[in-house]
Amino acid sequence: MSSESPPLAAGTLVRVRQRTFLVESVLTAPEAASIVSLACVDDDAQGHRLDVIWEAEVDARVIPTGKSAIRPNPTPDDPKTFAAYLHAPLSQPGTTVLEKHRCAPQGAR
Repeated sequence: MSSESPPLAAGTLVRVRQRTFLVESVLTAPEAASIVSLACVDDDAQGHRLDVIWEAEVDARVIPTGKSAIRPNPTPDDPKTFAAYLHAPLSQPGTTVLEKHRCAPQGAR
């Protein structure tokens, strides 16, 4: 961890073990390593909990506020570009990304 990184505190986004996590709590003690409780924010492991010894993590880093965890340019796509992606057909005719991710009605199980 570099000395220029933002402070580690609850609510901070961090990159640990190739995933993005939200810091839930930081336990520190004089002359002891920090224990950090994390919750994953990646889509495929959302909510997964992890407790780490911050100083022992090989590639742990704090993501500065306003920065993207993945891309160096944090600017989001403009709405027209995103809408084109969202409504683009998938491999099956008549199916869009939006329709694929819709939930089934409450009664249908």
